[in-house]
Amino acid sequence: MNGDDVVRRVIDGLDRIGVDYMVVGSYASNAWGRPRGSYDADLVVRTSEADTRRIREEFQDEFALEPEALARDLAAGRMFNLIPRSGYFKVDLIPLRDTEFAREEFSRRRRVSALGREVFMASPEDTILSKLDWYRKGNQVSARQVEDARDIYTLQRSALNEAYLDEWAHKLGIEDALARVRA
Repeated sequence: MNGDDVVRRVIDGLDRIGVDYMVVGSYASNAWGRPRGSYDADLVVRTSEADTRRIREEFQDEFALEPEALARDLAAGRMFNLIPRSGYFKVDLIPLRDTEFAREEFSRRRRVSALGREVFMASPEDTILSKLDWYRKGNQVSARQVEDARDIYTLQRSALNEAYLDEWAHKLGIEDALARVRA
């Protein structure tokens, strides 16, 4: 399976077991901006303790996973990797954080056509904001995050909610980075 096949398989499985998700990171950036290669995909998931068991049962045959690590990491709000037994591409399941921005971002996710199917994807505005927030958290050294945000801004500009971008850039403390993207 190539990377897109792995992501489709994980999304199909999450849909089948009723776990809400949102595609974020490079896959969202590729959908809204300019495509670039990636060795992994990031999915934010809203899970409960019961979902952990369903996730294990859904993916344990095709993916290398340790049930105890899965339960521990998702319960603690830590990312968990799904790596196919027959490949290298990984999908990171990231538990939905309990922050104002994370809740807002998840509530604004969009159902879009990508990967040859309908998927839930972070909005272009939230993808820009997340990229710039990662840039800030990474001591402003990852030029790729800013480039991705700029590409999305350039390609989606006419459809973006600028007031929403301004509001959340202020709340997240990334106004300067957003100004660079807009320049």
